[in-house]
Amino acid sequence: MADTFENAVVTICGPSAEDAEQGFLHDRQFLQEGPSAPVAIDLPSDEGTTTCLIVQEQPYSDDRFYKEAQHPLARRGWITQERLLSPRVLYFGRYQMYMECAAADFFENCRVPLTPHPHYPGSKPAISRSDRNQLFEHWTSIVQDYSCCDLTEGSDRLPALSGTARRFHDLLGSPYHCGSWRDDLIAALAWCRHQRSQALVARPATVQPPTWSWVSCDYGIRFMHPRRNEFEAHAAVQAISTPPVGLDPYGQVNGGKLTLRAKLKSAAVERVVYTGTNGTSLGSTDRDRDFVVSLDDAGFLQPVARMERDDPLRDRARLIYVDSKRLEDVAIMLLTVHYSEKAGVSRAAPWRWTALVLQRTDDAAPTMRRIGFVEFFRGSPPRCWPDEIYNIEAWHWMDTAEVQTVVIV
Repeated sequence: MADTFENAVVTICGPSAEDAEQGFLHDRQFLQEGPSAPVAIDLPSDEGTTTCLIVQEQPYSDDRFYKEAQHPLARRGWITQERLLSPRVLYFGRYQMYMECAAADFFENCRVPLTPHPHYPGSKPAISRSDRNQLFEHWTSIVQDYSCCDLTEGSDRLPALSGTARRFHDLLGSPYHCGSWRDDLIAALAWCRHQRSQALVARPATVQPPTWSWVSCDYGIRFMHPRRNEFEAHAAVQAISTPPVGLDPYGQVNGGKLTLRAKLKSAAVERVVYTGTNGTSLGSTDRDRDFVVSLDDAGFLQPVARMERDDPLRDRARLIYVDSKRLEDVAIMLLTVHYSEKAGVSRAAPWRWTALVLQRTDDAAPTMRRIGFVEFFRGSPPRCWPDEIYNIEAWHWMDTAEVQTVVIV
């Protein structure tokens, strides 16, 4: 299927159709709607024929005369790959035709925006040989958008991107493991659940990708390192394996192991429940937040950083109660440290660190699973934590952590 689109001369797309039964030809609405009435101009030719030209004012601020950002195809996961691999895509839109290719966009109304437009998706990104860091950044941008798309079958999350992955592999030459590249794995581990994303279609129980991969998250995701030159990796990949289910090395996997060596420190997770004006709990709502906390010698909770939980619905049942507080025993593994690139600021002054939140599995083997992600900004107390109990310099909390080797499944 991927070869079909990649070798096509042009791919025709009907973004205004709700499904395949409607087709792509329809009465265009811009002939009936608009700031001014359309004008028909007859243009005679030397051969005696006449061409009718329809003219209508189309102001720059009118979203109808640009690419249609919100249409049924934009939410379909398989369409992402088909659009990326096609050399040219011709759209029969609701208001006009437009075409996109790797070089430029072309509009029927001859208007190409010279400045960014709030709802203008932009040109189709080209998959071509360039700087490796740029290719890695391009891949994570594609995955970030793709992760929020719908799939009829939850098991198709990797297969629906396999053709694009194969094209990237031709350019990168890096081993591919469950939606990420071996040479860019530390940055690829720094993902978290997109707060505005809805739960996607569930995967079958027989197909379970490793928890460290973004594929394991049943929501849209976002990456925390869009630019590869703005951080230093503080974890090293020792070994990785992601056995494929079938013959396609870029397709579905079932399980996988990742061995990392990095700073590791024991901690706990507490859920802070918001209360109403009368002091009563509002219950488990989207406003509740998880925090990584440390227990000092006296047993007092000390907040370290706010945690982004990978799957709040799945993991909420695993909460452990300690001293009437809902706590989980976890380990924090340092991933990256960021340095300021501002003029006059030494690179020796870090301003942000990121880490994985891991929890031991029930297996006899010493393995862990990922349950979340944390980041901490220098000089900033954890958001939403009561100010009166913020009494540690959390920035230096990881300084005393020991370097260990951990297997994540």
